[in-house]
Amino acid sequence: MTNTNPLPPAVLEPGIWRGEFYGKVSGTVGSDVRSINSSGRISGICYIVVPAWLTPPSSLNEHRSVVWIGAVSEQAQHSSIGRLSKGHDPRLLSLTLKVIFSEINTIITLLRKRQITEFHFEAVPSQRDGECEVAGWSSTFGV
Repeated sequence: MTNTNPLPPAVLEPGIWRGEFYGKVSGTVGSDVRSINSSGRISGICYIVVPAWLTPPSSLNEHRSVVWIGAVSEQAQHSSIGRLSKGHDPRLLSLTLKVIFSEINTIITLLRKRQITEFHFEAVPSQRDGECEVAGWSSTFGV
């Protein structure tokens, strides 16, 4: 029997969220040259997209989500580790996490071996409507 109840709209709230990766991981890797004061600088890009269920701190309701994990330069200045926002569909969430290049290789390996599935992150209020900043995130795994 098909469930005809629509999914409730996703609610953004501060606190410790729980996430669970599922499904196929996809990614992109590449590089380009950026001109800075007439000298060329090679800029790399590497990110993965993983489907996940996200559970807010005050609820057991899971929200279907997409997690984007992107590698950023260690030298770049960043004001946050990521952000949590609502997708085009109000029932869906989007989580963006920034990591350094050395971390993304480890994350890709662990996801491929299915050694990490669960993770947690802390959402804090943002100055932008419809999103929270991510103050930190972690996942544990066995070897």
